[in-house]
Amino acid sequence: MRRINRGDKKAQLDMWQELETLRETFPYTKEGLFLFASHVLDKTIVGSPTLNPVQMDILDYLGFGGKYLGIMAQRGQAKTTLAAIVCAFTLMHLPHYRILVFSQ
Repeated sequence: MRRINRGDKKAQLDMWQELETLRETFPYTKEGLFLFASHVLDKTIVGSPTLNPVQMDILDYLGFGGKYLGIMAQRGQAKTTLAAIVCAFTLMHLPHYRILVFSQ
């Protein structure tokens, strides 16, 4: 991630235009979240895994399930990765939000 100088108005405008492009590419819908998660998993995890139905349910619940959420799932379901993806997706669309994640 790059840092933007507060005095550099052109760089700030460029950043907001890039953010708007991301918002258009990955809309704030369940399908947009699944597309964003698939893209992130494909680009960051070795072997390019695909989302399975359990992971899609977790994403749907975390992304659009309510205010105070918790998930319990077996090992290997990428719970932490999915939580990070939902946080990034939410902040991409709602940059004024603050998110707190607890993990044990």
